[in-house]
Amino acid sequence: MDSCIFDGSVKERNEQYLNVEEEMCQWSGSVVDVVKSSVMMKVSTLSNSPDGGITMNGGELAVNDGRFENNSPSIEGYSSLRRNIICSDSGTLNVMSLKGGDGVKDNSSLWMLNEGCSFEGIVSEWDSSFFIPVLESVEAKEETNRMKLTFKGLLLIPCNLSFSVVKRKGEEKEIEKHDFDSNGFLSEREVEGSVAKDLISSCGNEMEVSVSVLFGNIEFPSSTHSFILKNASETEPK
Repeated sequence: MDSCIFDGSVKERNEQYLNVEEEMCQWSGSVVDVVKSSVMMKVSTLSNSPDGGITMNGGELAVNDGRFENNSPSIEGYSSLRRNIICSDSGTLNVMSLKGGDGVKDNSSLWMLNEGCSFEGIVSEWDSSFFIPVLESVEAKEETNRMKLTFKGLLLIPCNLSFSVVKRKGEEKEIEKHDFDSNGFLSEREVEGSVAKDLISSCGNEMEVSVSVLFGNIEFPSSTHSFILKNASETEPK
């Protein structure tokens, strides 16, 4: 395919999802389907498709000078979410270059979801091929049985998103991984989690406690900038 324009706004939507999380993290019915085929896409644009730009089921796809724009499912509270490419069934995706749209800026979100494929080119160099969250603040508040942590930032989307707690004393550190509360995803700007109530009080004065958001690959996740809940000389959350 060379110099093509695919506009999903003319396509009728026909999607049903069990819950909002499934709607954000999976999709089908893209404007272009690649099924166990070998395709080279040159100087082409895929835009305005709420059901996705490209769905790959096996096969090989190379994208050269591609543009992906406004492929948004329009989910309330998650206006930044996009659906550019979803790849499954051991396919191979090679994004050689982008001429505009999503993912052009360094380390910006590509919105290309890997469900068991081999990614090459630009798409393999990002911290995550789907989306890259930014953590701006974390607030800790003790409640009756737990300590609530409120994370605020950008692109806090419930797709393989979790958080880590790091306890550091000198050169030694202990890392704990936690899932966010099932009803903690309030919007793409705010999410809530919880940890043991004595997380801070159980740490000695010489221990630092920090948290960060984990994203991308479940087994080997990337991490956002971390925020310190307790400095080495403090005993109360900041």
